[in-house]
Amino acid sequence: MRIFLSYASEDREQAKLIYLALRDQGQKVFFDRADLPAGEEYHNRIRKTIQESHLFVFLLSPNAVDANSYTLTELTIAEKDGLKLFPVVLSETDMARVPESIKAVTFYRSDGNLTAGVAAEVHRIAGDFMRKRIKKFAIAAAIIATLCVAVFYVIDARKTGELIGKDGAPAVLVAAGSFVMGDDRNSPRREIYVDGFYMDKYEVTVSRYAKFLQATGNLRPPEEWDSVDLGSGAELAVVGVDWHDADSYCRWAGKRLPSEAEWEKAARGSDSANTPGAAMRRPPSMQHSGSPTKGRSIRMASPRLADIPGARAHLAFTISPAM
Repeated sequence: MRIFLSYASEDREQAKLIYLALRDQGQKVFFDRADLPAGEEYHNRIRKTIQESHLFVFLLSPNAVDANSYTLTELTIAEKDGLKLFPVVLSETDMARVPESIKAVTFYRSDGNLTAGVAAEVHRIAGDFMRKRIKKFAIAAAIIATLCVAVFYVIDARKTGELIGKDGAPAVLVAAGSFVMGDDRNSPRREIYVDGFYMDKYEVTVSRYAKFLQATGNLRPPEEWDSVDLGSGAELAVVGVDWHDADSYCRWAGKRLPSEAEWEKAARGSDSANTPGAAMRRPPSMQHSGSPTKGRSIRMASPRLADIPGARAHLAFTISPAM
């Protein structure tokens, strides 16, 4: 730990004993000003050293609080930089002359060996300081590790074209691009562009929906839920949910309901000329894409990838943005 030892020149001998004790502990202590050049450079060097320190030890004595003492200038610099103050009483001093910043901190007084007592207290402070630094480093390391895992996850998803959502559902990439939407019967044919997104490969299973109900707690279950066998029917598609049920599940899973264009692009596959009628033969879950109408089952999607460079931010249901 870097320590700045502030003392009046009259107290140099006592200050030197404390300096030697702290140095023997392995602390980096600024003590001897004798080699510093006079004038502006002296002041700048002192300021820089204080700003680079972790602890400001102020040796309190009548000489240290004298109006002409440079220790008060050092104390002002330490205050402005928010440095931890450790005042040590060398000799009793008129409290009316003691700066307010020093009064606000608990003084260290010794009834025995002052040098040994100060060294022991600084050792304790240094231990607390190192523990806090280690904790910060550990948190930073955990954040970096999490980011590395996230980057690996994204890279792997880009390679395979598939990823696993927050709810455990596998989702596949539907690449960005233009396609001809509509069939000139139910809606006019027109070419539109859709950003890339991920769509769940399968409908939401009974087991996943059961986890959703358990996690949220206050939502009503689907119709005939009491008759569902969570053992043998766990991997079957959940049924009896409406648009609001699907939307709630999406929000819980970090997803969203798809747009009509996204549904149709996924349904057509890679062939934009695919017969619209065949493409639009959607599972009942597709009814959840547009408006709050009744449906039978829902297909869900991948987690958000909004933090990927170049990705468009979507909320997500059967979808999340692609790279």
